[in-house]
Amino acid sequence: MVKKNDLNAKHDGEILQEPIDSIEQGYIYQILIDNSHEEDLVMDIRVPVVGEVLDFVYLKYRNISERFKNTTVDTKIKKTSEIFTDGEIKLLNAYCKQLKLEYGELDVLRDKHNNKIYIVDVNNTPYGPPANTSKQNSIFAIREISKCLKKYSPTNQAKQK
Repeated sequence: MVKKNDLNAKHDGEILQEPIDSIEQGYIYQILIDNSHEEDLVMDIRVPVVGEVLDFVYLKYRNISERFKNTTVDTKIKKTSEIFTDGEIKLLNAYCKQLKLEYGELDVLRDKHNNKIYIVDVNNTPYGPPANTSKQNSIFAIREISKCLKKYSPTNQAKQK
């Protein structure tokens, strides 16, 4: 299992062996999701949301020795439909709707043993493309998000009614 600080952006995850004798206040405990990608990398999926899950995701790669740190070594952009099934996309959208997340990003991990996806964080104040995203991909992402923000704006929503 993983023990993580309940405060935002601590990046202090620690792998523990179950069972444990007691829990510490201020921490959460969750299953260890095996998001290993290659022998020395893990892969996180960052899912941008503007009204709903966008048509692209960021694949963030990090050294497995730093799996809980914010030390992305490479970021790629892929079509959402290449990473998630239609059913998974519907579930992600339903989750965002339930949380009333109109703008943000989800951090999703796919377990390589059971192939299930797990939302491990919801970011309602995204700051832009992740570290080590190429300039070309950063420009693409910002343009796509901008188009969606314009389309999703209250003014445009009112015009469509």
